[in-house]
Amino acid sequence: MINCQPKFFSIIFIGRQNPQILTHDFLLKNNIIPFDKAPFKDIVSKQPEDKPFSDFLSTPVLTKLTYKNINIVIEESRYQITDTANISPLESPIIQFTKNYFSVLKYTPLGLGGFNFNYFISFGSKDEKLEFENSFISDRNEIYKELGFTNFEVSLQLACPFNQNKLEFAIARVTANDLAKVFNFNYEFRYKEIDSFLANLDDIPILLKQITGMFAKLKIQC
Repeated sequence: MINCQPKFFSIIFIGRQNPQILTHDFLLKNNIIPFDKAPFKDIVSKQPEDKPFSDFLSTPVLTKLTYKNINIVIEESRYQITDTANISPLESPIIQFTKNYFSVLKYTPLGLGGFNFNYFISFGSKDEKLEFENSFISDRNEIYKELGFTNFEVSLQLACPFNQNKLEFAIARVTANDLAKVFNFNYEFRYKEIDSFLANLDDIPILLKQITGMFAKLKIQC
């Protein structure tokens, strides 16, 4: 059986940023933190003397703020928030966090946005992995003959239009594990105005339906 597990889900916005805006106090003051979901809901129960975040670094060109599995990075030209909780993106608080953040900073000059969905795929046997790879190539023996390889592993990268934007799909090998691969889906969209730009966050369920449909066709249990 081919199994998959989410590794991380991230949201990236490209455009002029002010890294030093990002502080825990700023997020609290502007009601940006979605306290109804972990790990943020744990902050409510903390004692005043307890630090609500697990890591914080601020410089004029870069700020990092981490709440357990949620990592926020603001650079002069990039906003990135990543959830490494190994859960479905639909359960992640970073979608609402991003909506709240840029609803407050709605005049940020953005140009490009993107979502990354990353999965770890494990195979039950070498034969199962070989059968999976053969679904992407027409004739393995012909490749043997043409290139002279006695053995090889398949990696793949595809790009296709999706919802008037671009969806990229990549399969990469895992160096330390012969029975695993990493799947990464990247969805990009361009800025027009802030409301339609943030509305792309509402397309995440549609993207995930596309991804789970692909997994089903490839007989991947996720």
